[in-house]
Amino acid sequence: MKMVPSIVTLSPEFPMWKVDPFHPVDWRAQDAGQLLTGSSARWAGANDPDVEEYARHLRSLSAGEATATQALSAPRRAVISAAHQLAQQDDPVRWLVEAAILAGESDEQVAARCALDPAVIAVFERLFFAVRESLKATGWVLTQALTLT
Repeated sequence: MKMVPSIVTLSPEFPMWKVDPFHPVDWRAQDAGQLLTGSSARWAGANDPDVEEYARHLRSLSAGEATATQALSAPRRAVISAAHQLAQQDDPVRWLVEAAILAGESDEQVAARCALDPAVIAVFERLFFAVRESLKATGWVLTQALTLT
């Protein structure tokens, strides 16, 4: 049996669902958490900017806004913070955002529907609900994106 390496370069031709059909929708957020513990990322390739940015954000939360966020601009910190907050919610706003993303709406369409910044939607999707690149993998969508928690 041929083993697939856990660190690969993802592209539209080689999406995450082809690498690991059991990867969670928040694989980038989980990888950022791995980096905080000193472990290597499980799914993201080395130098994934989304994972690195979120890891810096998480470090700043644990350090009380210390030097960890100085590498991020104030507007970028605000966007990441808003996406993080949206991901922590379990309410109709998050459900609507996720449903609209699953329906194939753009960041701008989702943002208009939910009265949020399109940049927040983009970061939320990349970190916490990365389904767009895998929407054609219906089995994965059913088992990973539409789970009841």
